[in-house]
Amino acid sequence: MAGEEKLRYRLIGEGGLSHTRFSHTVGQLHGISRLESRATLSHDAPPAFWQLQLRFRPELYSTTPASHLIHLQLRGDYARQWKRFQGNLSLTGQQQRLRTVPLRLTHSLLLISLNTAWHYRAGRTFIIRGSYSHRRLEGHGDTRLTSFHGFLRWRRIFSPFRRLELGIFAERFYIQARYSTPGNPGPARNRGWRIGPEISARSARKLLISATYRLAFHRSRRVGKMAYHHQLRLLLGKTLASGWSLFGLVDLFLRSSGTPRGILILLLYTSLDTENRVYLKLEKQVNRTSEIFLRV
Repeated sequence: MAGEEKLRYRLIGEGGLSHTRFSHTVGQLHGISRLESRATLSHDAPPAFWQLQLRFRPELYSTTPASHLIHLQLRGDYARQWKRFQGNLSLTGQQQRLRTVPLRLTHSLLLISLNTAWHYRAGRTFIIRGSYSHRRLEGHGDTRLTSFHGFLRWRRIFSPFRRLELGIFAERFYIQARYSTPGNPGPARNRGWRIGPEISARSARKLLISATYRLAFHRSRRVGKMAYHHQLRLLLGKTLASGWSLFGLVDLFLRSSGTPRGILILLLYTSLDTENRVYLKLEKQVNRTSEIFLRV
């Protein structure tokens, strides 16, 4: 079978006010303009499927002097089905550049992941995921974080509108920081591990309710004592009349304690998704390809 190939584009424009904290604008309210463009090329030829996606998102902040953030991402996926088994290989490369005063930061990421799923009974699936990632932060020193991550998940689909997922993850990480100070000239290193459970539930019949909770136990050579992190995501959504929809999102990340004294902060493990945020979004579907929204 020759399969079907599709090329899709998506453009998202956004503007408003922000309390984003820069070193020279702490506590100030300033404007933000964001434009995100996506191009996706996919090829579906059962039992195989592949996809390439390019994302480009510049953000401009009306600070004095002006600040900007540029996000660039390229991702490729290949998936294949073998009766009750499904495999997916994913490769992601991305870079973020922040330019402000006095900071000039560049964050780079390489992520390789392999997912396998076993649909052993109707509505029941076991998922095993393994990944390798390499992150680099330049500008405020030079920090490199390499990690190996494994995830085991069980999924139960009760109906097209309700599902439950239970999982456990483990991660081994290595950090190297080059940050010269009078007391610490040259590179420094840290290594450790993270492990913990995760639970996720979703219901989407009349009201969309999606909740995910993760508890991560964390220990590293530099810190020594055990720490733990709580991470909660709650998404609510409701379809209103005439194509209007209302969504609410809560993201919470709580640490068991603050930064230990005497530890170089660049040697501490930091997840990519540790931002606390709460917002409401009112969305209007204009037509099949266009929509407008207001987010607070």
